[in-house]
Amino acid sequence: MKITVFGATGGVGKHLVTQALQRGHAVNAVVRDAARLPISSPGLSVSTVPGLEEPTLLRPALRGSDAVLSAVGPRGRKDTAVAATCTRSIVRAMQATGVERLVAVSAAPVGPVPPAKVCSRERWSCRS
Repeated sequence: MKITVFGATGGVGKHLVTQALQRGHAVNAVVRDAARLPISSPGLSVSTVPGLEEPTLLRPALRGSDAVLSAVGPRGRKDTAVAATCTRSIVRAMQATGVERLVAVSAAPVGPVPPAKVCSRERWSCRS
């Protein structure tokens, strides 16, 4: 399966890329800065885009994909609307290119941003 991953340079995105490659999928990582993706593999291609707000700029990255994984989220407290805005653009680009499968993962809060960390990285539980 060919999977396009948005948010590939973030904490969750890097794990998505790595696990998809380990399972034998071809992965296209969509990034703003390819230097921030410390992963290399024969099954990995990288598409560099200036941002995720414009669906027409995302279409080339989606061509030929079977599915999309999105790990797009805010980079800080002021970016709280980024997940909704970028997901909307991703969906519009998917519609234009005929890609029908989307899995979106986000740590963006639904509602007000909490004043402090809810859970530390040390308490995360990873399972496969």
